[in-house]
Amino acid sequence: MDKIKRKRNEEANERPEPQPTTTALDDMRSDPDKSRPLLMLILAATIKIYRNYKGKPRPSLAIARLKELSDSPPSEINKLSSYELFKLTNRFIQDKELMSIISGTHDEHDKSTSRIIKKSRRRPTPVTQPSNTPEWVDRLVQTTNGGCELTYIASKRLTATDMGEKCHRILLPKLSIKSNLIGLLRGDEAESMDLKGLHVKTYDSSLVIHAMKLQHWSVNEYYVLNGCGWSSFMSACRLVGSDVDVHVWSFRDGEQEDPRARELFLAIDVVRHHRSASEEGEDDVAEPKQSNDCEQV
Repeated sequence: MDKIKRKRNEEANERPEPQPTTTALDDMRSDPDKSRPLLMLILAATIKIYRNYKGKPRPSLAIARLKELSDSPPSEINKLSSYELFKLTNRFIQDKELMSIISGTHDEHDKSTSRIIKKSRRRPTPVTQPSNTPEWVDRLVQTTNGGCELTYIASKRLTATDMGEKCHRILLPKLSIKSNLIGLLRGDEAESMDLKGLHVKTYDSSLVIHAMKLQHWSVNEYYVLNGCGWSSFMSACRLVGSDVDVHVWSFRDGEQEDPRARELFLAIDVVRHHRSASEEGEDDVAEPKQSNDCEQV
């Protein structure tokens, strides 16, 4: 047994140590000048595939750089150093979107995502302006310090995100807000709405006041009513299900003689109705979410 162990130890000592494996990229990195012809071939083939591709890949740094190179004359490409060619090749290889185009699998990816995008962008059910102002809104305006300037603002079918427990906001129809409300705001009110939000007292049909903020998200051009006031409004009006419309009116405090001192109020009327089975699922529209949770107004 001792002889066998000694023999095995001698054989193990005589074996050469395993050398670390190297990839083609390692060889190119170690001597990019030597690999320049190969790098140029890789770049030329990649540009040719990109030019012949008819789809719309998702934007990335690699795609943007490749598009720039595909629009450049060959003389500009030849000016690239060997090390720059290596960095481009390395970036292209690490970009999954680009590699799926080169490998020919990107078409299947486009088909699978297009169905998701199409489904998520279904248009919401249009809601028209009511023919008459609700009686409770008329009474509210008449009894609120001589209210004046009653104006219809917008109507909307509520979506799941409008009634979400974590969103604390309702997304208002952009065109309606621009055409019906923006012109009614004073300069300071419009500025407040664009910055931290315009504080506005909002009434429900039980004449309960909910403190909300009317805010303009300038990044994506959305107008929202948010804050804990919207959450309390949902709770008070028991807003659940997918068959709820809301109609929004605005008016001002008429007690003040100076128009600049008249406070802006909102009144939201809730209308519930039943829909046919064919209409179910039409309101599953993807909408942005406010980054912060409940914001005190």
